[in-house]
Amino acid sequence: MNFGTKKGNHERTRLYPGVRGRRPDLKSFRQKEALQRQQQYDTLSVELKLELLDRRPGESKKQRARLKKLLSEKQQNTSAKNSKKNIKK
Repeated sequence: MNFGTKKGNHERTRLYPGVRGRRPDLKSFRQKEALQRQQQYDTLSVELKLELLDRRPGESKKQRARLKKLLSEKQQNTSAKNSKKNIKK
């Protein structure tokens, strides 16, 4: 028994010869989708981003910490602005 030989026609013809990978047009398609997702995510508030993290699987420790830091800074800035308004009155 010789297991090292292949039988049959195993010739591979590419749809896009000279290009590595399956389909080069998928790369641009995936990039466009990623840009759309990123733009949509950027429009969300910090609170909504934290809610989305809660719905996703996994811990996302770094992203959660970064968003909580942004949220606390935002709250400190608003409280500082409110205290300045109260002093002026």
